[in-house]
Amino acid sequence: MDYIKLIAIGSFALINGITAFYLGKTLHGNGLLFIKNALPNKLEWAEAINNVLLVGFYLVNLAFILLYSTLGNKSIIDVATALAFFTQKTAIVYLVLGIWHHVNIVILLSIKFIHKKFLSWKSQ
Repeated sequence: MDYIKLIAIGSFALINGITAFYLGKTLHGNGLLFIKNALPNKLEWAEAINNVLLVGFYLVNLAFILLYSTLGNKSIIDVATALAFFTQKTAIVYLVLGIWHHVNIVILLSIKFIHKKFLSWKSQ
């Protein structure tokens, strides 16, 4: 393997792995409030759900980063193509992370909405 490819793939995996770790830690800390809000009657479940979401987040993102780092690396022939590889792949990873975060928020808000509707229907 060419050294430029090795440096590009290694730096991509390292930088994006660190980003996923930091983001997971931040979302884990702040996400507990959203889960408690979505499940007000099941507060004892909130921390367990938050921990499971964190583990899933790490597994899915690290697998995605490692698998994605191996795709399209044959075009790396010099520093310019290595930099293009790094920036394009990193942009896609950040886009996927952002979309996944918003999907999780929509799911939690939907759970809260459904729970409220169920309680209002049940009380009638």
